[in-house]
Amino acid sequence: MSEAKSFEQILEEDGVLVYTSKGFSMYPLIKQNRDLLVIRKPEGELKKYDIVLFKVKTKYLLHRIIEMDGDTIVTAGDHNAFKDSRIRKDRVIGVLSAIVRDGKEIDIHDPKLELYGKLVSDFFEVKAFGLKTKALGGKIKRKIFG
Repeated sequence: MSEAKSFEQILEEDGVLVYTSKGFSMYPLIKQNRDLLVIRKPEGELKKYDIVLFKVKTKYLLHRIIEMDGDTIVTAGDHNAFKDSRIRKDRVIGVLSAIVRDGKEIDIHDPKLELYGKLVSDFFEVKAFGLKTKALGGKIKRKIFG
């Protein structure tokens, strides 16, 4: 039996990786167990708002670039109230190029998706405040009503 290939190996050999996402950090853009994600090796310079695949310890993350500074980037999930730690650009192993939903390929550079990406990135602090407030409301509700 052969050993499973890492995402890095698949991208290096095939240039493209297609998989189904786990987790909710990119909700509502990407829904767990519904969407197929098409990831390609990075070509050219990374850009703010790109959705990039990178590895932290043993875990892969697919998050949006919200800040760039020289050779480093800061990413965050669209549905996260916190930013990821700053990483070097050369740690990025792939860039999301499309989402396949219900058999239809959605280009990640569709103008509506690009506008959405700019809004969740440029208004990160507002979004984070809303998510934290919603979570606090849920905790209070559970304390009161059980």
